[in-house]
Amino acid sequence: MHLLTFNPDRFFSRKYPFRKVHSAALIFSVLLLSVPTVQAQTSETSWEVGINDQWFHYEEKLANGTTLNTEEGWLPGFYMSANTSLPSDFELAFVVSRAKGTANYEGTTQAGHPLSTHTTETITHAGAELFTPVPNAFPESLSGVIGLSYTRWNRKIQPTSQSGHLYEHYRWYELSGGLQHCSAPSAIEGIEQLCITAKLTRTERGTVTVRLDDLGLGNPKLNLGGEWGGEASMKLKLAGPLTLRLYTKSWSHGASKPVVIQQTTQYVRITEPASQSWLTGIEAGFRF
Repeated sequence: MHLLTFNPDRFFSRKYPFRKVHSAALIFSVLLLSVPTVQAQTSETSWEVGINDQWFHYEEKLANGTTLNTEEGWLPGFYMSANTSLPSDFELAFVVSRAKGTANYEGTTQAGHPLSTHTTETITHAGAELFTPVPNAFPESLSGVIGLSYTRWNRKIQPTSQSGHLYEHYRWYELSGGLQHCSAPSAIEGIEQLCITAKLTRTERGTVTVRLDDLGLGNPKLNLGGEWGGEASMKLKLAGPLTLRLYTKSWSHGASKPVVIQQTTQYVRITEPASQSWLTGIEAGFRF
């Protein structure tokens, strides 16, 4: 028997080309249970749709800090959200978004040779947040925010003259908590409201499925470690129905435990290294 250590993101060979979790109802039910029980009152719901463009940066590292590869590129997309006012100054928000684009890939092959190519990135996100009044807060417009979201990221590293392609599916939940401050800057004409939000986040129950059908290894799923991240944004409600938001976000996944697959006369050991990602972008919307 032969033991082969195999890192899927660094395996490229022209000879060998590459080719549920809980439902969204969990997100809604967890946040709804956090709202205090009060007498029923009329709630108001506002909707918002828009487009965005964001700079994406991704990198993988070994435990000793060595960078295996990086990916960078613009990912344009769209979003839709709904905000519902609740009794006692609570507010519930739901959002879905999707972004797709091409990123430049810089890394190495399994043999350690430099490799430059590009990847196709598709990120789909669905989440909910509960905004809560902060007792005795100064300023009074300060709110707490807790959230739960689910993300699907499909990543396809394109082939080159020296390498084959690699297709991976990432899935994870994310918990978040932080503060939001909203104000009406009367001194600035054309801006009805300015909201600044800062949140601490944590990825949980992350997985990556690696498409290794062409190697006869199936589609192994690796469990990723949970890690901390953060998010900050500034949103402007402009005169009329227009909105504008600037944001930056970072999240991480811990290295996976190895998965060993037997293939004829050898064993293949598959691992996913630790990674960190960033999104920094601008968003323009229309509310109604």
